[in-house]
Amino acid sequence: MDKIKIVIVTGTGGILGTGHIQRMLNLAVHLNRTDIFSALIYLKQEDHPLERKFAYMLTDSISQDTGLIIRDMRDSSVEEIQMLKQAAPVLAIDDSGAGRISAAYSLNLLPVPSDDKKNIIPDPSLFLYGYNFAEGINNLKEKNSLKRDIDITVYAGYDPSPELISSIKKSIPGSASSVLLKGGKAINFTGEIIQQEIPYAEIISRSKIIITHFGLTMFEADACGCKIAALNPTSYHSSLTDMVRQDLRIIYLSEYSQFSPDNLKDIIRHELKSANDKNFSPSDILKKINKCTENFIDYIDNICNKL
Repeated sequence: MDKIKIVIVTGTGGILGTGHIQRMLNLAVHLNRTDIFSALIYLKQEDHPLERKFAYMLTDSISQDTGLIIRDMRDSSVEEIQMLKQAAPVLAIDDSGAGRISAAYSLNLLPVPSDDKKNIIPDPSLFLYGYNFAEGINNLKEKNSLKRDIDITVYAGYDPSPELISSIKKSIPGSASSVLLKGGKAINFTGEIIQQEIPYAEIISRSKIIITHFGLTMFEADACGCKIAALNPTSYHSSLTDMVRQDLRIIYLSEYSQFSPDNLKDIIRHELKSANDKNFSPSDILKKINKCTENFIDYIDNICNKL
């Protein structure tokens, strides 16, 4: 039996950042490992090119034998969804645009605030983690345990401004070790932690506290049992963070324009005194990641059986 062809429409850069492509890349890789589906990725925006090893999954067109289109690019227009539907039914993910109601199916993986206070809180069992994170944890699975020995890790976007990084650095207590994730690299921020190149997933999993904005890193940090200090670029991101504040153990929430390094430093000092520094098992984290991916593929299978 021929595999069901799925085309994933997404992009990188700008307001999309890298989160959308990371989770869709993770999904595509797992779909292609099944006996049911084959997946290609159609990049409508490519500010951060993928590694060459993923070139085989990229396409610049959507063929008429496509079984399902998954669109993960936020705000759609009615015209865009209607155009995509000419090739195949559309599943719209995290889409707040006018085209959402025109899609055959729609699904939220992230919370969505609403003016009528009927906020959308998605089912966490369907959450898709990023490819780099999922593969990184998978590569650690042979290690029975790792030590949570990094006090603080900072991720403020792929290419954060020097001014923002300087402000965040002021919030790091002098006795704390910290790592900055920037441009796909992990570098020492304060203290001596990195003597060699350490993958993103291992950095996150070994950290006690993560300073980041609303996005995939926040949820990946939660999967690893980290405490999270949220520092957001806009009030919109803060409203999203507030919706998951209790579930994700958010210890601090502010926006760039209102950020007080001294306030965050006091909170970090307090949290480090009771931070979990016990050894942990990467395989436990991997089970959670893989279960969510399996659930999502089952969701797609159910959709395709109805088409």
